[in-house]
Amino acid sequence: MTALVNFEVRLTNVNQPGDVDVDPSTNQVVITALQTVLKGDTGAAGPQGPAGPALGALDDVADVNVTSVQTNDFLTWNGSVWVAAPLDGGTFN
Repeated sequence: MTALVNFEVRLTNVNQPGDVDVDPSTNQVVITALQTVLKGDTGAAGPQGPAGPALGALDDVADVNVTSVQTNDFLTWNGSVWVAAPLDGGTFN
């Protein structure tokens, strides 16, 4: 199943504790609010779709298809969590 997900990340409007954090082991910015939507960090069942042929949960990164903007243009999956991708293609230090 492939689900089309429209979302917008506004780092300037994230005001809940823990929504954006820095992983001290990698110095990468972790966007936990987005992880909650995609559920890619835990593999847990995500939001359920409406009843019908496409019923399912967003429980895997492979279930997410971003068509208008490539996910890796602004996010990077580091194998366990979504992290903000550096705009210059470098690394966070």
